[in-house]
Amino acid sequence: MKRAWRFGIVLVLTLALAGCAYVGRQNAAPSGFVQARDAALSYVKVGHPDLNWPASFKWTAEDITAGRLGATTWKFSDPSGLSVVVSLPVVPDALYSVEVAFGDFAWSGKVDAMGKVAQEPTPAPSLTAEAARDAAVAHFLSLYPDLSRPDEWIEVDAAGGLLGITALRYIGGDWTVDVQAPVVPKPEYAVRVAHASGKGWVGRVFADGTVGMDEGTTFLADDTRPTRILEAVRTDPKAWEGKYIRVVGYYEGWDLFGSVGTGPAVTRSDWVIRDDGGAIYVHAGGAPVDGLDIPPSEKVENVLLRLFAQVRVNDAGQPYLWVVQGTRIGPATQVLLEYERSGGFAGFMDRLTVYADGRAVLNRKGLETTFRLTPEEMARLTGELTSAQFTSLDEAYLPSDPCCDRFTYVIRYMNPEGGKPHTVKTMDGTIPPQLVPVLEMLNNLVSR
Repeated sequence: MKRAWRFGIVLVLTLALAGCAYVGRQNAAPSGFVQARDAALSYVKVGHPDLNWPASFKWTAEDITAGRLGATTWKFSDPSGLSVVVSLPVVPDALYSVEVAFGDFAWSGKVDAMGKVAQEPTPAPSLTAEAARDAAVAHFLSLYPDLSRPDEWIEVDAAGGLLGITALRYIGGDWTVDVQAPVVPKPEYAVRVAHASGKGWVGRVFADGTVGMDEGTTFLADDTRPTRILEAVRTDPKAWEGKYIRVVGYYEGWDLFGSVGTGPAVTRSDWVIRDDGGAIYVHAGGAPVDGLDIPPSEKVENVLLRLFAQVRVNDAGQPYLWVVQGTRIGPATQVLLEYERSGGFAGFMDRLTVYADGRAVLNRKGLETTFRLTPEEMARLTGELTSAQFTSLDEAYLPSDPCCDRFTYVIRYMNPEGGKPHTVKTMDGTIPPQLVPVLEMLNNLVSR
């Protein structure tokens, strides 16, 4: 009790000397977090009197722990733009970690239980994708201790030539780990762990290395759009030699469309894949491509493949791919319908693609699943679209105020009878009545 009394006296005197007048409600933050905030802020103000600090503060507090494991974190905000983040690890005799941000100014340090600034560390380095992978794998192994970590990983660039995003796939034995984050100073990574046993986990690794849940991320590694990376590989093969990349493109057998225009890179069995940037030979000696049952001598169109492969260069300087993982996605021209459902309180992003032959690919909660609709389900789906006169609907049915965690629905329908694809976007509260049966069936497929 005496320690708490002394801390209060010290804090009041410190704030008075610093010229701070704290006004407004302290919200629901625990008192220790409030004390650590104020002690750190008064310390910073004394050291940086040149900044235009507010004369008083009207704090709002928010618990941003949000599923993080091993620490409790609160964020305090003032209308002036000042923010203070206070975190306390769940360990004995822990120090409060405090981060102060005010315009271009930033400071981080530690505060003990007596309100004393214990240290002012150098800024911690940003969390790397590899560290995020290891944190997620460690958490996964705590859930499934019977599994063992692979001895080594292959790191594949899954961005496909896109800028502004880090998207990597790590492949090791029976493991596949996808790691993704925007390119920002302190990234938080969405991570998906999949094991050949069928066990899997999707979550988020925060900037401080703690782990939480995430069910709303759509991983770029699952994207079915053709990449644009092969142009760069063909332009400077030596710069890409030895690197692992993701390529989404069209199967062209033994260069039957003349996209490469030269002989095979290694053997006569090599075949060609073409993305939106160019074409390249794939050495037949790599891993098999799941679902690719078309002989390379058969000239077919629009068979889309997704490869995770290493770039290699032959003695003549010609680049080619050595496949590590690969799968046939499907013929792009036979897509019947694409459906996206996003939003809600948990920030979901579900994506369903239905092909004309009944095959369906669902990306939900970061996991990709392939299944098949029965002929009866296909007939019902097309019947509901016809009854709704889908191609005659407006492109958007949206509220003037899209607030309150509503779901957003986007349907893109490729009319099998011809005509241009038609897209309709709507939200809860503004769904046209004739579209309700279509959405009910699509939501049932997504939830199946």
